[in-house]
Amino acid sequence: MVDWKGYWKSKSVRRRIIEFFREHYFSKIFCGLIEDYANHNKNALILEAGCGSGKYLRILEKKGYRCFGIDNCKESVAEAKKKCRNIILGDIFKLHNYFKDKQFDIVFSQGVMEHFNEKETEIIYNDMARIGRRVIVFVPSNLSVFRLYDFCKDDKNKIFLNKKKIRRSLEKSFKNIEVRYLPRTFFITVMGYGEPKE
Repeated sequence: MVDWKGYWKSKSVRRRIIEFFREHYFSKIFCGLIEDYANHNKNALILEAGCGSGKYLRILEKKGYRCFGIDNCKESVAEAKKKCRNIILGDIFKLHNYFKDKQFDIVFSQGVMEHFNEKETEIIYNDMARIGRRVIVFVPSNLSVFRLYDFCKDDKNKIFLNKKKIRRSLEKSFKNIEVRYLPRTFFITVMGYGEPKE
């Protein structure tokens, strides 16, 4: 199990380095892709499932998007509430308890799905498909150098995924699936996209 409470309370140099690169480099890549899939429509309603400190939501809100975030860690929610308006403490396995069917134009997660097994992933994807019109996931790539040395050390059991594995898990809940490695992340990240089956 991931110690998110410990992570968000930590003031270590390692955590500061990780957060610096996430906020100043990777966020531009991920938020740019979210904007592309939202067709740059500022009326799009966006949810980040597992929002952590809310850094991506803050960037999207500043650009004019209407954003919500949900996370199950009190410490990360407290941090996210400093940056964003609509943050909920809640369970990613029960998104339907907090949100209406097809409430969001985009539901996305970054650095979340690699912490769950296949059965758990299916439950989460089913709920994302229920509340969102489009779903995007960013997860660690099997091509990542961090498979050999995981500088983040956020979860020793996290899974480094390949395109085939992501496609297979998305196919159970989604159609119009796209899966691709992101070269601008130095192939650290692979992205999956899908639209709910009707």
